[in-house]
Amino acid sequence: MELTHKWKTTVGLGDATPALVGNKLYVFVRQGSEEVTLCLNAGNRKELWQEKYEAQAVTGAAARHPGPRSSPTVADGKVVTLGVGGILSCSDI
Repeated sequence: MELTHKWKTTVGLGDATPALVGNKLYVFVRQGSEEVTLCLNAGNRKELWQEKYEAQAVTGAAARHPGPRSSPTVADGKVVTLGVGGILSCSDI
């Protein structure tokens, strides 16, 4: 089976793996001074919703890369993220 490239988009900074659940792709990134959870339509990359908050300042060696390093977890109608500064978030989907 050969894979085909469907689409590509820039979402922000981070080293988190997106979570694909059904036809929704959940992404956790940093955009400017905010950490943002995005929900994209996996078929056409359209943004369905986003949840964001002001991220804590990152200091020390980690300041070179202030984006999230944890992947979003999706279960039971919720998406959970852990920000680079230790902020744990849980949102209804």
